[in-house]
Amino acid sequence: MKNRNSRVIATILALILVIGSVFGIGMVAMAEDEGPSLGQANVVYGDQISLVFTVEGYTGSGTVGVAVFRNEGDTTPAFSTFEKQTDKNGVEYYEIFGIAAKDIDTDYYVAVAEADENGAYVKTLSTPIKYSVAAYVNARLETVGISDAQRHLYNTILAYNKAADAVLTVAD
Repeated sequence: MKNRNSRVIATILALILVIGSVFGIGMVAMAEDEGPSLGQANVVYGDQISLVFTVEGYTGSGTVGVAVFRNEGDTTPAFSTFEKQTDKNGVEYYEIFGIAAKDIDTDYYVAVAEADENGAYVKTLSTPIKYSVAAYVNARLETVGISDAQRHLYNTILAYNKAADAVLTVAD
């Protein structure tokens, strides 16, 4: 009886090891496939409107930054930045400066990118995500508890975009 129990226990332990190994290998493969990604996305509005992004999960030794594409599937970015900045809380981010008033409602496709030793774009390291100033502003307008001043600012940004579109469309 004792010998039979030992075999059952050995078989159960062997199954646990096999199953654990399969899950462990799967988890390692998933972690390797994830790679870098965009973290937080934000809009900075002051004397100019800028897009701000953080990068998460980059473990390479090259120069990393953010590339912005005008159309989904583009292979050459419209603009990019590899200049890392740090805010007062120690958060590192990348800022794309100067979004024009007429482009507030333009969808951009943003991805983590790598640069060469001269700071020129080399390749995209993540799947691009769709982002726009208008999408950010509209999401902020839906936020519970924003102040009247914030609501006014967000509505003014959207109105500014519509006014710029109207003027520039007539001028064409």
